[in-house]
Amino acid sequence: MTARGLEDMDDGDPFTDPIAESVRRLSHAYALRLPPGVHLSRSTAAARYRIPLPTHAFPMRGSPSLPVGERVLIEVTTPAPGRAPRGPRVRGHQTLASLEPATLLDGIPISTPAATWASLAGRLGIDELVAVGDAIVRKARIPGPFGECSTRRWPHSRISTR
Repeated sequence: MTARGLEDMDDGDPFTDPIAESVRRLSHAYALRLPPGVHLSRSTAAARYRIPLPTHAFPMRGSPSLPVGERVLIEVTTPAPGRAPRGPRVRGHQTLASLEPATLLDGIPISTPAATWASLAGRLGIDELVAVGDAIVRKARIPGPFGECSTRRWPHSRISTR
């Protein structure tokens, strides 16, 4: 895997969420030293897929006086019985591999979009889950710029019928 420059992470979208952008940058750096079998997950996977999330969906640590971009954590998951990774800006999770399948996105191990959606159910309300599901399948139903996501931003917008 080769490291992409951080400037490549921002495509000039004026509606880029600064929290999600911080997560994408931090997760890109962490992915270069991701332990074997561990993958990006939950809110971090959503940010990497450019799925819009409310601020409360991102885990935070540190003083509220710090900028949000300096408090946000990335989330990673390891299959049981492995130990969840830890770090200063990392929240680790452990789960059964069958409950959170992983794939590769830009060469980085990451939860599948469906597993990402399911893993966020505990921190999002029903309306938010519907909006996230719509963003995954590209049926925008949220008013405003974050609901008007183009397929250019999410190239995996086709639903498999298999």
